[in-house]
Amino acid sequence: MRPFVLALLLSLLTALPAGAASKLEKIHELVEITEVSRQMETALDSLWPLIVERGKQANPTMPPEMWDRVRVIGREEFDQSLPDVLAQFEKMYDANFTEPEIDALLTFYKSPIGNGVMHKLNAMAPQTAALGQAWGAQVSKQVIARLAEETRSHGYDLHL
Repeated sequence: MRPFVLALLLSLLTALPAGAASKLEKIHELVEITEVSRQMETALDSLWPLIVERGKQANPTMPPEMWDRVRVIGREEFDQSLPDVLAQFEKMYDANFTEPEIDALLTFYKSPIGNGVMHKLNAMAPQTAALGQAWGAQVSKQVIARLAEETRSHGYDLHL
């Protein structure tokens, strides 16, 4: 009887689809296909010079070789923390998307149109970051002006 049960179990196992991925494996693939880590590196590469420049303005006596070390240390820390943040992205996807939605996203991003859209959106990232930064700077000025006016009308001198 045991050989029969073993043969039955083996036949059932071979009948399962090969490579059937779990939801988490599919999410990992989605994060890879959509190049999340590359997007984050691109964002860092565009933001880091601004961060360093602000640091230089706040610390004008620090020599250039120290700013070179700041760049190296910043990149090392970023690279070291990237796997952890990617794991957090995967948890976010798991919490917010069903497995059929993940399947549909994979199908889309693997298609020529989906792949093209993704690469165009990635290429637009520096432009969208610049747009967001400019918008934020403009709105911040308006908010500060309005808050200063409002607090003055109540007898306060707001300093931001």
